[in-house]
Amino acid sequence: MWLRLIFFVLALNLVASRTALAQTIDPHAVFEERCSRCHTEHGGEFSRKALIVQPNGHIIGRKTGTPVSELLQTHSGAPTQKQIAALIEMFTIQLKSDGLYKEKCGICHTSAKRLARVRLEIRGDKLVDRVTGRDVTEFLKGHGRLDAVEVDVIDQMLRWQLKTAAR
Repeated sequence: MWLRLIFFVLALNLVASRTALAQTIDPHAVFEERCSRCHTEHGGEFSRKALIVQPNGHIIGRKTGTPVSELLQTHSGAPTQKQIAALIEMFTIQLKSDGLYKEKCGICHTSAKRLARVRLEIRGDKLVDRVTGRDVTEFLKGHGRLDAVEVDVIDQMLRWQLKTAAR
């Protein structure tokens, strides 16, 4: 009886963890799979070149003025509603950061996605370097010629990269 209960709980945990993983949509992967064939390879470059974030937070096409949320409903690549929401979240972050990572960090580091997903993790509520154990938020305060506002932008961007990683 106890053995069955233990196996049931283990199976339930496995299914729950896989379900949680399946619900995480990596917007970078969506862009690379469904958009990069016709647009640029990197979503950040595309968003800064082709999109505008309005004061109300909506994103529109730079040339067409069409809301991206509407455009993607019938756009080739056929993204799902969840994928559209993930892409819009990614575009918003990329537009609001205005290429800060590329300008200040890209000199030495690869993409924010790669840096965060390969090197960083969240421990408790801290952003930590997996290799050194260093508190990355504190480290950024004296790194990369970043001012206090920029440290917050980069910190939130790196955390978002981890949150959206499909693991």
